[in-house]
Amino acid sequence: MVKLVEIIAYHGRKNPNGKFTKTHAGSNTNTFGSFKSTRYGTFFSDNPKFSELYGHVRKYEIDDSNIVGPELLNELASKAAKELDYNDPDQKELATSIGYIAGSSNGNEWELFEDDLGEYFVPWLIKHGYSGAQFVEYNGDYISN
Repeated sequence: MVKLVEIIAYHGRKNPNGKFTKTHAGSNTNTFGSFKSTRYGTFFSDNPKFSELYGHVRKYEIDDSNIVGPELLNELASKAAKELDYNDPDQKELATSIGYIAGSSNGNEWELFEDDLGEYFVPWLIKHGYSGAQFVEYNGDYISN
């Protein structure tokens, strides 16, 4: 019998009884102020303190047999970008943005799951047999153990 490998993960949300959805609209803040964004997927952390930043925390056991790890995520993003047409004005910005994230090591992999990039990349991952992705998200409010 094959034993499934599981990840112990935590998810924080404002509404503790809310349901998971494919997308989540919210607001972020950067140097230029607050802005609206849409994230694709459900986000978990291996650290309950980090998840507390987003609300009430619940613990989950996740089967990781189809989850792409952080060491492969940028390689897959690069492949996804190459499937777009850089000569097509409707695809060039998307291809360039995904390609930039794939080629950098600045910890911005979360951008692959946000707005236009997420709308393209999440279905791309699913089409290629993945049910999720692991990456490190840096947050200035991060509370360490």
